Amino acid sequence: MALNKAEQSQVRSLMKEDRWDIVIKFLGEKLDQWRSEKIVGQNAFESLRMLHTRDGKVEGVNEFFEQLERGAFDN
Repeated sequence: MALNKAEQSQVRSLMKEDRWDIVIKFLGEKLDQWRSEKIVGQNAFESLRMLHTRDGKVEGVNEFFEQLERGAFDN
């Protein structure tokens, strides 16, 4: 689903506000928290699954915010 022009303008406007810095700060703290979580499963498979789940969250959130910053609202 792509955002229409009005929605894109709203997102750009939000990103220019001072309050956006708080969102970015929280994002950084959350990503740091996820990255620092100790991965301990009961076996190698469970540990690997937990690692991939964590890394998937980090990469997904990073990709989302990178698309916002690039203005790539149609992907």
